[in-house]
Amino acid sequence: SRIERLVVKRYEMVALIIDTIKEVLSNLFKAYFIIMIITFGELWLGFKIIGINHSIMLACIIAIFDFMPVLGLDMIMVPWIIINALTNNIYLAIALLIIYLIVVVTKNILEPRLLAKNLGLSPIVSLIGMYLGMQWFGIIGLFIAPTLIMIIIQVFKVKHQLKNNE
Repeated sequence: SRIERLVVKRYEMVALIIDTIKEVLSNLFKAYFIIMIITFGELWLGFKIIGINHSIMLACIIAIFDFMPVLGLDMIMVPWIIINALTNNIYLAIALLIIYLIVVVTKNILEPRLLAKNLGLSPIVSLIGMYLGMQWFGIIGLFIAPTLIMIIIQVFKVKHQLKNNE
């Protein structure tokens, strides 16, 4: 009957949308995991070059903090740099600042590209989404906006695909 076909179509669309959301979130996780690994490598190498003890452990902790929304690299690096500058350990403060800047610049270059690649968005759409998300929702919006854009695009694709299959 007509009602059964309508229900089946709705459930098919819901199932496709749920699968799409799972795929988008999985790809988003992959992109941020790659960024975390690169951040770890840069931090570890930088700490090793300037002779910081336990460089692997510190790089790992900071990279994990950077992976988590809101916490980030800044929560550890900025106070560490300031404390060293205020305690007249200028060499270490400058060295940490250089490492911090390298990581931030690399991350700002890679993040839109990796998100675009893993979410199937063009880099400009990803950047616009990140910017608007940051403006509207703060730090969390930086992560949420590209994901929402991708989910919305995928929902429209699923709807279009189901319409064409009729």
